[in-house]
Amino acid sequence: MSHFSSQIPLEIFELSKLVSLDLGFNQLKLHKPSLKSLVENLTSLKLLYLGDVDISFPVPHILANLSSLTNLDLGGCGLYGEFPTQIFKLPNLQVLSVGLNPNLTGYLPEFHTHSPLQSLILKHTGFSGKLPDSIGNLKSLFKLDIAACYFSGLIPTSLGNLTNLIHLQLSTNNFRGQIPFSLANLTQLSRLGISHNAFSPQTLTWLGKQTKLAILNLGAVNLYGAIPSSLKNMTQLAELSLLSNHLTGQIPSWLVNLTHLTCLYLVDNQFTGTVNFGLFHKLKNLTELQLSEVHLSFPINSTFEASFPKLKLLTLGACNLTEIPNFLRYQDELETVYLNDNKIEGQIPKWIFNMGKETLLFLELSFNLITGFESFNNTPRVLPWGSLLTLCLGSNKLQGPLPIPPPSIAIYSVRYNTLIGEISPLFCNLWSILFLDLAHNNLSGMLPQCFSNLSEFLKILDLHNNNLHGKLPATYKEGCGLKLMDVSYNRLEGQVPRSLSNCKMLEILLLDNNRFSDIFPPWLGKLPMLRALSLRSNGFQGAIGKPESILEFPKLQIIDVSCNNFTGKLPSEYFQIWNSMKVSNASNLTYMNVIVRTSSANFVFEIPNPEQRLCHQDDDPQPGTMRPTAKTETETEKKEYLSFSWSGRPER
Repeated sequence: MSHFSSQIPLEIFELSKLVSLDLGFNQLKLHKPSLKSLVENLTSLKLLYLGDVDISFPVPHILANLSSLTNLDLGGCGLYGEFPTQIFKLPNLQVLSVGLNPNLTGYLPEFHTHSPLQSLILKHTGFSGKLPDSIGNLKSLFKLDIAACYFSGLIPTSLGNLTNLIHLQLSTNNFRGQIPFSLANLTQLSRLGISHNAFSPQTLTWLGKQTKLAILNLGAVNLYGAIPSSLKNMTQLAELSLLSNHLTGQIPSWLVNLTHLTCLYLVDNQFTGTVNFGLFHKLKNLTELQLSEVHLSFPINSTFEASFPKLKLLTLGACNLTEIPNFLRYQDELETVYLNDNKIEGQIPKWIFNMGKETLLFLELSFNLITGFESFNNTPRVLPWGSLLTLCLGSNKLQGPLPIPPPSIAIYSVRYNTLIGEISPLFCNLWSILFLDLAHNNLSGMLPQCFSNLSEFLKILDLHNNNLHGKLPATYKEGCGLKLMDVSYNRLEGQVPRSLSNCKMLEILLLDNNRFSDIFPPWLGKLPMLRALSLRSNGFQGAIGKPESILEFPKLQIIDVSCNNFTGKLPSEYFQIWNSMKVSNASNLTYMNVIVRTSSANFVFEIPNPEQRLCHQDDDPQPGTMRPTAKTETETEKKEYLSFSWSGRPER
């Protein structure tokens, strides 16, 4: 493969008799001249491959004039606007690929019976509408991929006429109703994906004739009952996904006859009974296994443990585990492990660091009863996984000093534990960190001043509900990338660093319930993205001056300055310029009036509509309790509501 870069050379535009042009998968641009100019000059083209070329332009209608064109690949080119439907009707077009252009819209036309189309790829675009019944006229079609689009309505039964189809991908759209029985006619399929649509409850009795299937994705198709027994005929299956359905009964033993399986996804169903984990030992090619909410039993057999297939991904969430499965000590190729929402208790065994020591990228152990690492002996240690990107240990019973993640870490969460001691200066070596959540522990001491050096990469910093004291790091440099900083409910003191004004991406700043002593920070008004600011319950003092510009705090929606020592008037000018606090309706912009009472006066001011809450805060989870594994928590969803109440004594 060649690796060219920059603008496509002008000389190519002069090759008027060129019939084949392949510049795909290079770092090329086609801006000036544009795709339109290219098409206008190269009128003899039969094959045009520009996949991943940066075009960033609407598809020119003139493409529909290239009557000799047989193959057109414009995938991943940054195309936008509406796709000209006449291109579908080019008389010789066999291959059309415009996928991976999320801003490209369009719809499918009516297809005539003599269309030569063999491959149609529209995945990850904005195409919408219904699949026309005439799609059944594309008798030469062997590949149809419209995944992650916006198609809706019923899947037409005429799709079953496309008996040459090898690859059919309809996943992640808005199709509804029943999956048509006519798909049973597609016996040549090697890949079928119909997951994540809005289908009616069904049992897929038509499955079984597709014995050549290698990849079958039936995730989130509203499937009821037992795992279809017809799947046992699909002995060529390498990947099978049945996740996020309503499947019941036991996981059948005949799954072990699907000996080619490399990936098996069964999470988020309602299986019953106890599954002998030894069942999966017989799938020698297995590399990815996802189970959840099932009872598991493990053979106590060192031969079984050592000879279990080498996995890269393992999910055993909410499986009532009380300890980390011993067979994992031999799994040295693991990349992703989910053991969350179990009842794993006590210390993590020493051998855990043999698990994917060089390969582990993601480890999820949240919502268990874990107390610590057996090998640490209450001393802070750097975790030895050299490639680890994400480590989730939240909502456990971790004790002792804070474990130090490796320098490779990007996401680290130990919230809701009982960790003690200081934050090690070694945290300042985490140059890849994006998300750091140490909230709801008993950490003490001062924040390392070098913490501010991480701000170029760090997006989320959550330290609330600890016993930290001292001052915030003083220096935040230009290019600071922080989006959320929550240091509330500590014992921090001193001034708010003026250099926080360099954090232009900052959206949420929560300093409440500390011991800060400063004036109202007008320099934060320069932050273009700031939406929530809480200074509540500190020692802020003095008068809040009038805004110097109508552009101060341009995005602010929530502010709390209560329980401080502010004096003077509450500047009404702020409420005139805080347009983001306005509630929009169909006719005009209005304010929502709320009366705030203090010990000396009443004020009327504006706050966001309570129905448009900035964030959601769950009840504090109890370690070891169960919760739905399908739930994804956004870590910035932390404060249910922040009010704005005046905290000083206004002048009469």
